[in-house]
Amino acid sequence: MLQLARGSITTRLPLLPLRGFFRPWTSSAPANLKALVTTSFSRSSGPGGQNVNKLSTKAEVRFKLADATWLSADARERLVSMWPSHVTTEGEVFVSSQKHRTQEANLNEALSKLQAMVERAATTPKVRQLRTNLSELTKKEYREDKRRHSAVKQKRVAKPEYDGFGGDD
Repeated sequence: MLQLARGSITTRLPLLPLRGFFRPWTSSAPANLKALVTTSFSRSSGPGGQNVNKLSTKAEVRFKLADATWLSADARERLVSMWPSHVTTEGEVFVSSQKHRTQEANLNEALSKLQAMVERAATTPKVRQLRTNLSELTKKEYREDKRRHSAVKQKRVAKPEYDGFGGDD
């Protein structure tokens, strides 16, 4: 349960499951990973009309990378290198959302953004192999293919039509 503040009224709303939020990538992942996320709300500049001035609908989600022992060190480093503007000096990943008119919708969006960031950082990048030691025949075929492709593209270029009025008579 999460407490959401609305003016002087405090309500308790359950967090909606978001695509298996923070799916564990290792067997040492805690059962409830949502407990590791700190949320706060503030005034939004997004849609809402006059409600923008009255309600705190902007959702901010913080996640401490140091507490993510279930996430590999490489994945944590990738997260910091992929989104340096979302990582604070204290080592927290910070995501906010003010797209929607309600706290719940903005919270769900911020959590899904954080989930997508963690999932993307958790996947190991594909190792690309460089093409080395190519034979001369392969290099020649490659150059011929490039020449043919270039010729096809040159045929598509619109050429100015000759109108009969030239400068050199």
